[in-house]
Amino acid sequence: MSNYIGCKCPVCQQPFTETDDIVVCPECGAPYHRACYQKQGGCVYASKHGTGFEWKPDPAANQAAEAGRADSARYSDPQVACPVCGAPNPTTGLFCENCGAPLRGMQDGHGPATGQMPPAYGDYGSFGGGQVPPRYGPGSGQEDPFAPHEPDFSNPFGAFQANFVFSGMRVDPEEELEGVKARHWAAYLGKNASFYLNGFKAMKETGRKVVASFAAFFFGPFYFFYRKMWTEGLALLAINAVLRIPVVLQLMSYAGHPLAVAMPEQTLNILLAVSSTLNIVLMFLQGMFALWLYRRRGAANIRRILENSQNADPTAALAKAGGVSVAGTLISVVACTALTYAVSVFALWPVLTTML
Repeated sequence: MSNYIGCKCPVCQQPFTETDDIVVCPECGAPYHRACYQKQGGCVYASKHGTGFEWKPDPAANQAAEAGRADSARYSDPQVACPVCGAPNPTTGLFCENCGAPLRGMQDGHGPATGQMPPAYGDYGSFGGGQVPPRYGPGSGQEDPFAPHEPDFSNPFGAFQANFVFSGMRVDPEEELEGVKARHWAAYLGKNASFYLNGFKAMKETGRKVVASFAAFFFGPFYFFYRKMWTEGLALLAINAVLRIPVVLQLMSYAGHPLAVAMPEQTLNILLAVSSTLNIVLMFLQGMFALWLYRRRGAANIRRILENSQNADPTAALAKAGGVSVAGTLISVVACTALTYAVSVFALWPVLTTML
């Protein structure tokens, strides 16, 4: 029945698939879905029977059938799992059809058995001058952070093999970014490591400091707190507080607050326009330079941890120092909300007292 895969049923005009129940007319050889044949009550070519008519697929359908048979045979053959992403591949393949990693010459999923980097996997280059990275696994005393498994971009290994990344921007675990190896970066970055690693590599390749971060653009200080950049987050909060002063003065003026009665309206409008413009500029700057700041801050932290860890495995220390801080983000949001509420009450106090 698989010979008819890709051909169309003469009744419903739908291509046959591997799982369809197919019957064939004994007179002319035309294939049908069993249900379609029963519904039709016989062969649609009954008028041609006895004239030497023989059903044949059209060339396009024949090509589809051949392709279907090839795919069926291909995927029924023994398969080999990609040592990088774990995707199944035909044993005759040389490179993974999912991520492009070489399927031959890999030993335990870490590197070529010869000790040399296999031919071009994207633009990876080589593992430290042509040598394979240190071995992990049983007997090594170290847990392998790059062991094959299902793709997971929240772990260090997934950070190097993101399938949506152009091959030239893929990152080798031993590649240095800002003087720090990518595998140490991945342990430090934690969530969304693939995004940051490829952003850092783009900055390295192009020499630019500007890589857009929409999270930093829209959430500003809270993004920096989320990424444990406490100094930068506090600095941005302070700048935002200063830029909000004209808004507070406007509220005080409308409420008839004694401290803002003497404020000229024209001056207040100018201050509001300037603060609004500066606020837009600040949003743009924090969105465009957040990754550059994060790269510098992270590289300094990683180097400090590596110096202090000496011969010990730094993975745990890097993960603890880096990653994200949900608690820090929530605390900063609550604190800013409370402060905003307190300042608003202060500015509108004359109006609020008349309502009480």
